Amino acid sequence: MGTFDEKIGKCVTRRNATADPLLNAAILLDTISRLQGGKLFPMGVYKFSSFEEADKWALKMMASTREHRD
Repeated sequence: MGTFDEKIGKCVTRRNATADPLLNAAILLDTISRLQGGKLFPMGVYKFSSFEEADKWALKMMASTREHRD
């Protein structure tokens, strides 16, 4: 079956305590912005009949390139 000499709660990996999650998020958002030409959504005010419709539109805008939106 195996040996049971290992301690319970053994740490397999360690989390990098020096990493700053806010800095990582800012870097990710900057990268997305540069890849999409600076804008995630076209400027303006939008009105939707439901949250589902708004979510669908937002995903479509994030996935499309700037050329497809113009």
